[in-house]
Amino acid sequence: MEFKTLGRDKFDRVVEALLRAEHQGDGRRAQAIDGRGGDDGIDFGVWGADGSIEHIYQLKYYPEGFSAKHSDRRRKVRESLDRAWSINHPPKWTLVIPGNPSIDEFKKTLAMRDNRPVRIEIMGQAELDVLLAKHQHVHQRFFTDHTLSYLMALNRPEEALARDGDLGKVLERVRERMLIRSDHWGVDFSVDSASGVISKTLIARTPDAHLKEPLTTELTTSFDDSTADLRDQYVHALRFGVADPVVLPRRVITSFKRRGPDWFHSDDLPAELHLLPGDAGAGTAIKIIAQGPGSRHLYSVNGTVRRSPRGEEGGQLLADGPGGLSLRFLLPDDEEKYTPEVTFEVSARAGVPIREARHLARFLTALADASELRLRVEGEDWLVATFQPEEMQRPAASFVTFLDDLVAVEDAFGVSLVFPEEGVTKRDRLWAATLRQIARGAAVPFPGIDGFNFHLSGQYDDQTLRLLRTPKASLLVQEQDFVVELLGEEVHVGHVFIHQLHGTFTDGHAHAAALEAGHGANRPAHVGSKDGLPWMIYLPDRVPADRAVELAGWEAGLPEHPGLEALQALQAQEMPGPDRRRVG
Repeated sequence: MEFKTLGRDKFDRVVEALLRAEHQGDGRRAQAIDGRGGDDGIDFGVWGADGSIEHIYQLKYYPEGFSAKHSDRRRKVRESLDRAWSINHPPKWTLVIPGNPSIDEFKKTLAMRDNRPVRIEIMGQAELDVLLAKHQHVHQRFFTDHTLSYLMALNRPEEALARDGDLGKVLERVRERMLIRSDHWGVDFSVDSASGVISKTLIARTPDAHLKEPLTTELTTSFDDSTADLRDQYVHALRFGVADPVVLPRRVITSFKRRGPDWFHSDDLPAELHLLPGDAGAGTAIKIIAQGPGSRHLYSVNGTVRRSPRGEEGGQLLADGPGGLSLRFLLPDDEEKYTPEVTFEVSARAGVPIREARHLARFLTALADASELRLRVEGEDWLVATFQPEEMQRPAASFVTFLDDLVAVEDAFGVSLVFPEEGVTKRDRLWAATLRQIARGAAVPFPGIDGFNFHLSGQYDDQTLRLLRTPKASLLVQEQDFVVELLGEEVHVGHVFIHQLHGTFTDGHAHAAALEAGHGANRPAHVGSKDGLPWMIYLPDRVPADRAVELAGWEAGLPEHPGLEALQALQAQEMPGPDRRRVG
């Protein structure tokens, strides 16, 4: 194959297909990087199963080479290597070109190593020919049309899979042949594009398929110490039903006999045998009730059955509750031989509505005080499990408070909040508490703010000069449409006041003098607190008219602002009695 005549685009596509076929598999990732030049020195990369870079390929379509008369090309090769090394430090770097390198080109490329611990190679025409012979499907894809011509002669051009829609036509013919072979059984199948492994799942096409066309299997297994955990999973599935997939590799399968019609009959060993759970009972409504001594009702949540498999010695029931709650009930036929079990699992799933999460938190809090758990399926009691309260872990009080704060924010400001995929931050907790407090009319410290930066406009009056020169000025900032981002959602708070009792301007005297001299415009300035007092934020419309603003903390289970107590003490000194004036 003459790679020099392909043109850059086709050369890139052929090489990328060859490299992907050569390196993909065993957990490794082989991938072309889109966008030449802005790719951190990578045109094609190979990453190990642990995510570390193993090999970088740099593709340069230089049909005429990059000898001394093409010094600009040689410079670009070095820049690509330098960029790849500085960013990725690959152990191996290969330059891919359409022709075979000259002796001079080979030596110059190897000399670019500059004592760096990287192995440098060149892949040219000869090496590409070897890969093309090894990976015939790439050759057929890009260069061979004999197959298509032959199939067109047979009036089956779609078998070449050369056009969009051909695969669907071929699979439709396969489906039709499968319908012909059995009126009662069908097969869902898939092919792993990387490994070529074919997976088949037998599907009953009629409710009485097992009677009209019986299929039997006989499986013999052999486990050792290295597969002891798998043996336990397999035995548990036989006893109580397949609740979760069990994958048996060939090394534990001694024999697998299938008996029935010719299309099913076989003694071949599978590469893997997957025991998959069914959907028996899926969607059934349940109620889980936490009860205290004397069966006193504490709290309950509704759920839905995910599946309810049955085995030789009992069954299991898997269910989903609110807020990421998963429950697994083991229901043995002989409770003297096996003890019923209840297992809880809570996963903080992204996208869970806040109210649902609070519902779950309250249930888990009640469960920590409960002595019984009752499972009710479609109005009928299935199980009453007893346990000691200390066996259940109570949710952290600060987390429950956070959920209460979020629900209060939803009610006060008309938003719907869900847990974000990136998780919850301390900032989220502080702002949830802040919004809850100001919604009820209190003033709280503005989270994460110790002052404000701004630029002087150049315009001033006597009050402006006085404030700039005052060491402790009472300052009030107003914002008409204050917006806070909370858990990825914009919360429109409205008209807020932000007040500082002891405000002081850094270099205030110099700013005042500059204004008076006429060159204060666009001068950067900063205002903070003289004594470390917090900036307090509140909603003036939420403060009752008959009393002063309450100075409150976040009360979120987190450390309060260090200057809050001092500010509260100053308010008590300066505004004694029940008729305290508002802040600001």
